[in-house]
Amino acid sequence: MKGVKGQQLPRTSWKHLSFIKVPYPNDLNTQQQLITEIAAHETNITAAQTIIDAAASKKQAILKQYL
Repeated sequence: MKGVKGQQLPRTSWKHLSFIKVPYPNDLNTQQQLITEIAAHETNITAAQTIIDAAASKKQAILKQYL
């Protein structure tokens, strides 16, 4: 919170943000495992989004059929 500036929302400068160190795995095996896991999550997200996108039209079809 040291670099936070601004009103209403916590804000900071790009300069302050550039000093934040983000750890990452150095070995390629761990990186590959993470990529595989992320890809699996992305596949699940895409499948869920497809179901969500189809829900409105399915709802309308059901309402049309029974109303």
